[in-house]
Amino acid sequence: MAAAFKNSKKAHEFIGLCLGVLADNKLVKPEVEFLRDWLRRHPRVAGVYPVKGLFIRLCEMLEDHTIDEAEEKELFQHLYDLTGTGKKKKGTLEKLPEFSSTVEYTEPIPEVDFEGKEFFLFGQFIIGTPERLKELIHSKGGVVSDTLSEKTEYCILGAMSLIDSTISEELGRQINSLSHVGMNVMSEESWVSLIF
Repeated sequence: MAAAFKNSKKAHEFIGLCLGVLADNKLVKPEVEFLRDWLRRHPRVAGVYPVKGLFIRLCEMLEDHTIDEAEEKELFQHLYDLTGTGKKKKGTLEKLPEFSSTVEYTEPIPEVDFEGKEFFLFGQFIIGTPERLKELIHSKGGVVSDTLSEKTEYCILGAMSLIDSTISEELGRQINSLSHVGMNVMSEESWVSLIF
């Protein structure tokens, strides 16, 4: 998150609201609607990543007027990560080792061409589950790989992995090395702004 956002009164208020939702370890639809509606009234908070991605997901989750078990689990994890409480729901992935590496992003942000291109997704994405993102890439003609290679055209790093510093030194070196031979490295925020 941008420093100006982290230090804003409204950002602290939103984090407090998220903590309130998490307090009883239960997620009910009116709480989710309240968070969505609060973000609608505060576009400066809703427009900054990773809150922007959370806002989009809240709207998508509420389209059918219900929160299913998978959405509840995903939302809990996003709220735990966003608030920094570190509490995890059962069934979530364990973190990678605590050491991290600085990753060099492709500048300027490249246009995304999906047709026949290979994508590598790393980390936790606020915009959706890995399955949802894979479906999106496949629907646009792209291919998702579970490993990085010289065939990888786009490496997309999830917003929550950047907050948690879960990019290992080895993976960071591999990403930077492949970026020097033409692989595009993008943050979730940059990628989402190009495809939605």
